[in-house]
Amino acid sequence: MNTQNDREVIDIAEYSANGKHPPKGLRYRFLLDKTPHVSDEAELTGRQILAFGNMDPQQYNLFQAERGGQRIPIGADQVVDLTKPGIERFFTMKNEHNNGDGPAKPEFDLPVEDLTHLRSLRLEWEAFQADGQRWLLIHNWPIPQGLNPGHADIALRIDPNYPMSQIDMAYFRPPLSHALGRDIPNLVAIQIRGESWQQWSRHRPPDGWRPGIDSLESHLAYVDHFLAHAVGGN
Repeated sequence: MNTQNDREVIDIAEYSANGKHPPKGLRYRFLLDKTPHVSDEAELTGRQILAFGNMDPQQYNLFQAERGGQRIPIGADQVVDLTKPGIERFFTMKNEHNNGDGPAKPEFDLPVEDLTHLRSLRLEWEAFQADGQRWLLIHNWPIPQGLNPGHADIALRIDPNYPMSQIDMAYFRPPLSHALGRDIPNLVAIQIRGESWQQWSRHRPPDGWRPGIDSLESHLAYVDHFLAHAVGGN
């Protein structure tokens, strides 16, 4: 007689990569941050997923990474179906229990929708001016699997005419590298406040920024998109 532990273990990331639907009634291997775990159940709450890593939902926020680069926050009591096609992995961010206002008073104003989005991220951030330029710095940004390290600070140059003018490129500290040692093109080291940052020279087409539609949130999604492409060597 087969026991529960005799059931086949499947890797949900492999099924996602192949565009296949994970079958029900088996056991499921998934990554939480960079550590593999096996679940005997197809449905888990966010709390149960965090428990695999001995993480308290009061201290950690859980996210689900899906094929195509989408990242979905998962509540502690929200049920996740591991047989849903497209799930690649899960990752966490430390919940610092701050109100999203940053450690210091911003040195320039941001649109209300950007402030709302920053608060929703629950990450520390700063808005400051240095060498005649305006910068937004977000601490501990999650980096896609396939790049190292797993989290880094991200800086964005904010033009005085933003949001009518675009946010362009992104800057990281510490510098990012490909997990397989592949070269990543168009990276340059620059100084921000006397510290070394890695500039990712990635640009939209001339009409790629849509004033009145695009914002900090859409630019951060664009950043996640070009980071994901770098993992694949594009």
